[in-house]
Amino acid sequence: MASACQARVQALTEQAAVVDARVVALQTAGDAVAGRLRAVERQVEPAVAATSSAAAAAAAGAARRVAVDDSLAPQVALPAPPTPSASSGVSGRWVWKSRSLHAETGAIVWDVEAANTARDVLVWRGPAPAAGGAAAGRAAPATAFPSVVTAIKPGLYKLSIGVFAPEPPVITILVNGLPAVSSVPTESVATADGAADDAESAAVLMGSAILHKHPAGSIGGVTMIQFLALPAKAELSILYASETRGQGFMEVAKV
Repeated sequence: MASACQARVQALTEQAAVVDARVVALQTAGDAVAGRLRAVERQVEPAVAATSSAAAAAAAGAARRVAVDDSLAPQVALPAPPTPSASSGVSGRWVWKSRSLHAETGAIVWDVEAANTARDVLVWRGPAPAAGGAAAGRAAPATAFPSVVTAIKPGLYKLSIGVFAPEPPVITILVNGLPAVSSVPTESVATADGAADDAESAAVLMGSAILHKHPAGSIGGVTMIQFLALPAKAELSILYASETRGQGFMEVAKV
């Protein structure tokens, strides 16, 4: 019995020795693996450091570029488009009340300057004729004094003309004494009831508008709105062609 127990103890002792040897072997292998990992880390550390430095430098460069772009943004920003209705504030209005025409050219004599926001840019030349004039529809005495408005500065101008007369005239815009734009001659047309020959209800075609006869007089006038690209010191006058005289106005605005 004792011999059997001793044999078993001896076997267990031998097995324990084997286990201890294996543990020692595993510890040795673990130490070797740890040593290899430390060696790899030492090899990788310079590359990681270089990569981190490069990334930091790239980030700093990007930040500098963004700062430069932000500083330049106000300088390269596109300007806002101009407002279509914006004007320079230069405008004037002249009135034809005397029914007088220039003796040589037949141009309207602007005898009243009703408004002028810049007399150094829009220069009116022509004093008012003698008081009185002519009765409605009759020819007034012609005047030898010219009546023109001179646009001192070159550029784009808006010209608005309105003439009221018993018979619609043909008006021509003269620039420096030469024709630039003319209205379309009138043409008789039938009214809604077909009474084109009736003096009280007849109508005339004026350009794209129809001017009807009205018992109250010249309700609808001949009007023109024209944009002109004028040279410097351009002289503006209006030629009037009709057997009857009327009254009217002219507005000039720099745009």
